[in-house]
Amino acid sequence: MDISMPVLDGFAATRQIRDIEAEAAQCLPPMQTPAPSLIIALTGLASGRDQSEAFVSGFDLYMTKPVSFREVGRLLDNWQANGGATNVAVPHGSVSGMN
Repeated sequence: MDISMPVLDGFAATRQIRDIEAEAAQCLPPMQTPAPSLIIALTGLASGRDQSEAFVSGFDLYMTKPVSFREVGRLLDNWQANGGATNVAVPHGSVSGMN
């Protein structure tokens, strides 16, 4: 998710996604609730304030540009190998300054 989008910024978009997930979860029994989406911030904004707002908004990871597509591939491969969307526990963390 890009944070700097023209109509709806990434913070607001992510909050809306998390709200939709929460509403859907309320309509299903606990054992049928889908895992939350993995949302990764990909941005040129490197301030601590932006990173903090990203995590408060519901991002799982925060990556600052430039980003190595190889590293993104590894991240996604690891996510998929560990259950992808079926894995409920997605660690929150920051990845920055990759080339």
